[in-house]
Amino acid sequence: MPPQYVTYDVPGLSVLLAKWNPVPVHCHNGIILGYRVKYQRLDGSSPCRIENTTADVLYAFLYDMDLYANYSISISAFTGKGDGNATLDLAMPDSLGN
Repeated sequence: MPPQYVTYDVPGLSVLLAKWNPVPVHCHNGIILGYRVKYQRLDGSSPCRIENTTADVLYAFLYDMDLYANYSISISAFTGKGDGNATLDLAMPDSLGN
């Protein structure tokens, strides 16, 4: 099961703050070491960026977001065996802040 209740805020120009609740304990597949957030412009004009957090940090700042661009964002927990199931969201940074 992926992280739950994902929300997004826009704390500044070209920055998106992703927040989530942890994967429920009964759905862990090993010890969760952290969370991985992957994001990329939908048009493919930028490389995929990755932000990693530790298991107790349930947020990530996504930097260098282009205004008026659509992004795919996925968030997953990871263990020593790899990534778990991921969320899949689409975001448009300009509409989140206005």
